[in-house]
Amino acid sequence: MCTGIIFTTIPLARGLQKLVYDTVGKEFFTYFVLFTVLAGLIVLLYILIIKLQVRKPSQYLWIILCSGTLIYFTFQLRKHPEEAIHLLEYGVLACLLLNALGHRIKDWTAYITAGLLVVFIGTVDECVQWVLPSRVWDYKDVGINALAGVLSLLAINRGMRPASLQGKVTPYSVHWLAAAATVIIILLGLCLSNTPRAVSLYTEEFPALSWLRSEEPMTEYGYKHREPEIGTFYSRFTKEELRKLDSRYGEELGKVISAGWDDEDIQSLTEQYTPVTTPFLHEFLVHVLRMKKHYTGFIDDRDTESARTALFEQRILKKYFPETLISSGLAVDDSALVNLEKTVALNQGEYLSQAGKLITAFNLKDIWIMLVVALVMVWAGRSVALRRLRSISKPQPIE
Repeated sequence: MCTGIIFTTIPLARGLQKLVYDTVGKEFFTYFVLFTVLAGLIVLLYILIIKLQVRKPSQYLWIILCSGTLIYFTFQLRKHPEEAIHLLEYGVLACLLLNALGHRIKDWTAYITAGLLVVFIGTVDECVQWVLPSRVWDYKDVGINALAGVLSLLAINRGMRPASLQGKVTPYSVHWLAAAATVIIILLGLCLSNTPRAVSLYTEEFPALSWLRSEEPMTEYGYKHREPEIGTFYSRFTKEELRKLDSRYGEELGKVISAGWDDEDIQSLTEQYTPVTTPFLHEFLVHVLRMKKHYTGFIDDRDTESARTALFEQRILKKYFPETLISSGLAVDDSALVNLEKTVALNQGEYLSQAGKLITAFNLKDIWIMLVVALVMVWAGRSVALRRLRSISKPQPIE
């Protein structure tokens, strides 16, 4: 039921969020989560003290520690407080899944299996959001969902310590644990493989899915580049690829944009020319939009941070998108550059330019090698565990 409620509210979430923002304010989400966590803490302490008469301080410490961690992350999410609702949803879901599994599994593997199922449902939740026009995929939300489940299960395992889940491991529980681990590894592998190139390939094969090309990419891989005169910038391409693409297509692509266009016009172009359809042009437009927005902020308010962003974005454009920049007519003139450089000299520091949520530490091949290794370990562990359980259950010969 809890899973059904979570999935049912996905299409309604933005409307409910707007209603709360407009009526009682966005702080309502923070206060609601805090109140619920504190109320839950009081109930658990009452059960431990009055009902169970627990005397071990460690159990109380674990309950308080898990509740405190939930409160900490609720405050960390104050910029987008509606995301804290995930802490409640998936915390409750973890408890319900553990209760359901506890009818058949009576040992510690129930906690891990329940946690894996929480990750699975949370990932499917994000997949559903990815295909909806008004929602986006975010690995951070997957992490928040998993965190909520882990904290709830940890509070039960170390705080409540139910006797019903302290039995011996059985083959049935091992099968469930291995199956849950396998499913989540494969699902995460598919999500990590759902790159713009993959979307382009399967939407060509199945034209009915072509609308997915306009969705924000689920997963993108790229490169982290460092330049002495710029700082650090991320790109979907190597430096050499950027130069070749600009030399080959820059003059043609630059004509897509006009020097007289405002930020909203350029923003609409980034949605029209997506990382799936035209990644190079999309990346150029992102840098242009950031440069224009902050250059306007510098002109209007003489803001040094805006000047810094505008200058370094312009340097990225001039070095790696020169033909596209010239063709678009959006290059900042020399006198403006001098003013930017004078202002930025007063605000030194490392500059970081993002071109999207790019994974740069690993490539797709590396990730699948790790996932295959994980699968082998899961099934090897399953075989070892089952063999040990069979040897233990065999009757010993009578001498």
